[in-house]
This record gives sequence, C-alpha cells and structure tokens, in this order.
Amino acid sequence: MPRSRDTRGRVSTPDQAEPSPRQPDLEATSATASTSTSNREMGLSSAEAATRLDREGLNEVPEKKSHPFIRLARKFWGLSAWMIELIIIVSFILGKRADLWIAL
Repeated sequence: MPRSRDTRGRVSTPDQAEPSPRQPDLEATSATASTSTSNREMGLSSAEAATRLDREGLNEVPEKKSHPFIRLARKFWGLSAWMIELIIIVSFILGKRADLWIAL
C-alpha cells in the first residue's frame, strides 16, 4: 500500500487520508443540480427566476456603512501614520519647527 508524508512529516496511508476542507461536497452539489429546474443552454425560466427572487431575494451583498468620524480615525491607525506622528513628536521635542510643519 503506498504511503505519503503530510506537511508535518507524518506517514499516512490512503485510507487514513483526511479530506481537504477545500474540497467541495460533491454529493450535495450533484443533489442540488439534479433538483434544479434550469439547464445550461437556456438558463432559468422567467417563472423560476421570479420564484427564486421572491424566495431568496436579490443577489447582493449589503454595504457596511460606518460613521464619517470612524472612517477619519482609521486613517490615523497604522504603521505609516504612527511613523509620521512619531516624527511630529520628536521634531517638536527637539525644536525642529521646519520638520514639524513638513510632517504635518
């Protein structure tokens, strides 16, 4: 029986192999496809499309809306912003007013 090693160096045989979480569930997919009333050439009928629209709603992802102040505050959170803020503080402490105004 062939053996293989996983990423951690453990030896496994094919009957011990764990399914990958990325593999699709083929049984569920084929069951869904067999119950579908559409075909590849013609697509959904108008009646089926209207039924699905009523049952499932529009195919859209709702946009998250955040407060404008929160969006502004996020601009000052991150490595680049922290470096500029540090430059401003150090320039102020050392009395380098020109560097301070350039960083602002």
